[in-house]
Order: sequence, then C-alpha cells, then structure tokens
Amino acid sequence: MPIAPITGKLRKTLITDIAIAFGLGIGGGYAYWYGIHVPVDQKRENFYAKLAREKQQKQCMINNNVSMQESIMSKNDTNTISQK
Repeated sequence: MPIAPITGKLRKTLITDIAIAFGLGIGGGYAYWYGIHVPVDQKRENFYAKLAREKQQKQCMINNNVSMQESIMSKNDTNTISQK
C-alpha cells in the first residue's frame, strides 16, 4: 500500500501563518494604541489644558490689578485737581 502524496500542505500552512501574523499584528497594534498611546496622549492634553487655564487666570489677575491701579490713579488725579 503506497502512501498518498501530501498536496496543498504548503498553501494551507502559508495561509495559516499569514492569518496568524495579521491577527497578532492588528491585536498588538490595538493593544499599544489604546493601552499606551491614548492614555499618554490624554495625560499630555490634560497637562497643557491645565497650563493654559493657569496662564489665563494669571493674565486675568494681572489685568484686574492694572485696571484697579488705573482706577485708583484716576481717583487720585481727581482728588488732586479738586484740592487745587
């Protein structure tokens, strides 16, 4: 009894290897993207948003102080004029 030739084994193995490689590659890509990249990116965005908020608050405080000083100076000017 002769052994039947094995046909199509190379093609089946090649297709299986390619399918596994694509599956693992896509799975690894998703794991990296959503497990590492997105959280780091969100952390960076939160940092810069906080920095912008603090800068804006500081600028508002400076503007308020300048306007308060201007109003005080204008009151002093009117008092000086009225005293003369």
